[in-house]
Amino acid sequence: MLREIHQRLRPVRRRLRLQRVLPALATGLLLGGWLGTVAGLIALVGQNHTAAIVGLALMAAAPLLLACRALLRGVGWNDAARAADQSLQLEDRLTTALYLASRSGEPDDLARWEMEEALSRSGGGSLAGAVRVGLPWRRMLGGLLLCAVGVGLVAWASLAPPTLPKLRTRSAEPVYDVDVARSMLAVPTLSDATTLDSAAIAPPRNEAAPQPAASFHAQTAGRYFDRLAGQ
Repeated sequence: MLREIHQRLRPVRRRLRLQRVLPALATGLLLGGWLGTVAGLIALVGQNHTAAIVGLALMAAAPLLLACRALLRGVGWNDAARAADQSLQLEDRLTTALYLASRSGEPDDLARWEMEEALSRSGGGSLAGAVRVGLPWRRMLGGLLLCAVGVGLVAWASLAPPTLPKLRTRSAEPVYDVDVARSMLAVPTLSDATTLDSAAIAPPRNEAAPQPAASFHAQTAGRYFDRLAGQ
């Protein structure tokens, strides 16, 4: 009898798992997309390729980690029976049948009767319709959009050429071509200045004016002819 109850509750249990995993996956997409966008901005502005790699890793890891966490929490048979009782208004008949069938000392007739009553109240069909699985479209689309933005920023930062740091240059100043040998002129001393002043003040000396070369030759020729006449 216990196997029959488990077989009836298996679709309910599967849907309960989806109810927990899908919202966790959507939340992980939102979180990963937001972290990836921030990492992409950091990588684009600071040209840090490590931030780009970390952003991609976070975008991939966040939804997987949250989905695995939701799966590891697990859904028991009692949770499935309780969810079916609340959804179909079976007045805890499935929960009671599961409890009675799990007890080894109780006869199966009572558990079977509870199970048949629950099936008759639910319409005699499958219990899978007791749990509705809704996909969180808004969170899913928002997370996918943020992930797309983060991937675009990371790709842009990876493909952009690195910019060289700006070097501080001095202001342009005129350069003068100075000849050091010419600029090192002798500076007159105090004694040189006194000599120059005394030479400028002293009167000119009476010196014989130089005679021109023609008069000198004429005098020499006159003396020669005088000697010839005296002989």
